[in-house]
Amino acid sequence: MQGNLLGLDIGAKTIKAVLLSGRGMAGGRLVAAEEVNIEECGGLEVALGKLAENSFFKNMSCCICLPFDEVMLRQVTLPFRDDGKIRKTLAFEMEPLIPLAKGEVVIDYLKSDEGSLLAAAVSQKVIKNLIEVVEKTLSADVMVIDVSLAALAYPIMEKNPAEESAMVLDIGAAGTRACFYENGAIVEMRSFAFGGDSLVAEMARLKAIDKAEALPLLIKGSPDNIDAVSGLCGKFCQELKNTIEIMKINGVLKKDISRVTVTGGGSLFGFLIKGLEDCFSLSVEIMDLARLNKTEIVPGVKEKYHPQFMSTALAASIR
Repeated sequence: MQGNLLGLDIGAKTIKAVLLSGRGMAGGRLVAAEEVNIEECGGLEVALGKLAENSFFKNMSCCICLPFDEVMLRQVTLPFRDDGKIRKTLAFEMEPLIPLAKGEVVIDYLKSDEGSLLAAAVSQKVIKNLIEVVEKTLSADVMVIDVSLAALAYPIMEKNPAEESAMVLDIGAAGTRACFYENGAIVEMRSFAFGGDSLVAEMARLKAIDKAEALPLLIKGSPDNIDAVSGLCGKFCQELKNTIEIMKINGVLKKDISRVTVTGGGSLFGFLIKGLEDCFSLSVEIMDLARLNKTEIVPGVKEKYHPQFMSTALAASIR
């Protein structure tokens, strides 16, 4: 797709924006990147207004990645594969599974090769308000609204063997999101109550120090610091492993995980990456979507584009 494409990763606390120029899947050029704190600005509209102060982000075609917490996901099995029939039936199948009436949600789905569907439902009100505020504030043309985890997974899936079974982990401050894919299709997405904040809080408690002092210690990862949070890391790794085993029992996954890709602030913790490698007996890959996609980052933008935190926004612009 030619032209400039704006990718917005709208989270609970921050907005991350990147502008991709040229052909997205052929690399392109990353010509602008910015992160704005929603809480510090006093709300989403004000934060978008601050983003609009950079003329690069105005009057662009735009893809928005939704916060994962806004999306309700369900596994659905239907006796047919025709898209027309699926769309007519899916809302009725989903109605008993979600806390909103079928007329109040937007529903979409992904197919797996085994005949099941991963269906996603989002409140119409959330979608409408999001489109309105982005178009009003940035004078943008919203082309696509995607789930952040799905946007992250697609570039990885396209660059690797279609038959593999793998997961993408976005380890953030407040929680971890996991996307599982197999045989070229996303089959499940999950949320885990484990993130950098819990590790920092545990380190601060055990060392009797401020949280601001605890974070550098975790990144440095000396043995005594690792021991202080090893219990939390071990519990998380085991929860991941148990989740995968249950998915295999239920037929959602057919094979063992053969690839783990990690992004988010948690990818800065070497001891956590090592724990995942030991747990799954494989080498964990740290996501650098710009490098994977052979995207050129123009001078002056490299200082603002941090792969661990802005891959979702870049994935949105690629989409």
